[in-house]
Amino acid sequence: MKLAIIIPAFNEAKLLSRAILRSFVAGVKPADIYVLDDGSTDRTAIEASYYHVNILSRPNVGKAATIQRGIVHFA
Repeated sequence: MKLAIIIPAFNEAKLLSRAILRSFVAGVKPADIYVLDDGSTDRTAIEASYYHVNILSRPNVGKAATIQRGIVHFA
C-alpha cells in the first residue's frame, strides 16, 4: 500500500515542520508529502523546502480549491 500526505497550508510556517516530521516518523518519504501553500504571506513554502517535499504555491483560493488544484497538479 502506498500512502501520500497532503498538507494544505496557509501561513503555517511555525507549525509545518512538526507536521512534516511526524510524517517522516510514520515512515512517509519526502517524495510522498505534498505541501499545498494557499497564498501564504509568511515562510510556509520556504520551511517546506528544507525537507525536500513537493510544494505547490498558489494564490489564496481556500482549502478545498487548493486541495483540488494540488491533486490535479501532482496527479
